[in-house]
Amino acid sequence: MRQALVLADGDAVSAIAQSLIRAQVGAIGAEADRFGNEVNRAVDERKLAAAGMEAAEGETFGVGIAEAGIQRKCDRAGDARRMNRVTGRFGSA
Repeated sequence: MRQALVLADGDAVSAIAQSLIRAQVGAIGAEADRFGNEVNRAVDERKLAAAGMEAAEGETFGVGIAEAGIQRKCDRAGDARRMNRVTGRFGSA
């Protein structure tokens, strides 16, 4: 009888211990999930920031190309005006 009580108490202690362990494992798992989500969010933010910087650099580069193209057109137009003045073509003197 005494052994039966000890075994019953042992089973109860074992069940309580298992329950506590499960709760701790669950809490650790939840914390790991939160940490993983934070890491993923930080990685996503870095990717967005990098993409934004690339886009900004691309826009700056594109503006530079456009400005250079406009400058070349203005230079050619200026050359044409000077040539017209020299040759007297197109009525400009």
